[in-house]
Amino acid sequence: MAAAGWGAAATADEVLARGEELGWPVVLKSDVAAGVHKARAGGVRLDVTAATAHGVAADLLAGGVPLIVARQLRASLELFAGVRRDPQWGPVVSAGLGGAHVELLDRTVAMPAALGAGHFARRLAAELFDRVPGRYDGLAEALAAAAFALADLADRTGAALVECNPLGVVDGRIVALDARVVR
Repeated sequence: MAAAGWGAAATADEVLARGEELGWPVVLKSDVAAGVHKARAGGVRLDVTAATAHGVAADLLAGGVPLIVARQLRASLELFAGVRRDPQWGPVVSAGLGGAHVELLDRTVAMPAALGAGHFARRLAAELFDRVPGRYDGLAEALAAAAFALADLADRTGAALVECNPLGVVDGRIVALDARVVR
């Protein structure tokens, strides 16, 4: 799993510099606390270009928090993967359709990580991806691998929750477009 290029910015001039480094268009996101849904709070702007960056950045920076500037990638599919610590089950991995779909469609699979990535991939395939034969070949395994990479990160850092939403399928590979880590 790769991550979209990104950088931090505290001023409109820094947004312009990051955009030049990353390539236009970019996504601007308010770097709010992990518990805040950036898009619902009005803190996400897509398709920001060199011509619009200064005004969009000034608008978002008026909220008093710095920005995340990320290279905007066009995904053919948005997915979700995450892990959280459950007091009874230990690490629980979840994955499925992402972006706004995670809340709207509730098309996710969750299970204790102790059952393994292979079992998780088979459940993802059966419950999500095998519904359209041939269209999503290999995606269940790739998404399971991404979820278990997040489980490994949570284990190494002691994080209570690690999630990527959305993960995008870009040129046939899974790329993290946004992430959240809660200690």
